[in-house]
Amino acid sequence: MGCSSPTSAPIQTDWDAWPWMTADIPASVRLAARLSLVTPSAMTSAVMLTFSNSTTNNTQATFGACSFAVRLYRDSTVTGNPVWDNRPPPNADCILPLYVVSLGSRESADRQVGVLDVAAAARALPAGRYRVAVAWRSSATGPVQTVVGEMISLP
Repeated sequence: MGCSSPTSAPIQTDWDAWPWMTADIPASVRLAARLSLVTPSAMTSAVMLTFSNSTTNNTQATFGACSFAVRLYRDSTVTGNPVWDNRPPPNADCILPLYVVSLGSRESADRQVGVLDVAAAARALPAGRYRVAVAWRSSATGPVQTVVGEMISLP
């Protein structure tokens, strides 16, 4: 997926400036975040979202390559500002495909929405436990919404 180059966040970070693209996720679609280890030696995890249709009607969610941000929080309850995210450098471009998740009645589907480079995060942050979260927004001016994921330990 595009926009997956993790960097450490500068001190004066505008957390609401990333993700760059919006996602159209109907209210009937529930999201759950989880990590899937890509390779144990590389300390890289695919960040997955499970899209679950809570109704008996068919529905779909759509998003772009830069619609989701992977964030780390010091607080396990994901309050306050994150301490790290996977935002790309300011001069990066974002590819523009439209990803569609079509869901039938009460159906679920997993999609990779980012990458967590644990080694890069560990270089930017002190050792400890952090909560992974996925951030997204439904409109360019709308609030950032957060899907809470699991706790990880950084060496």
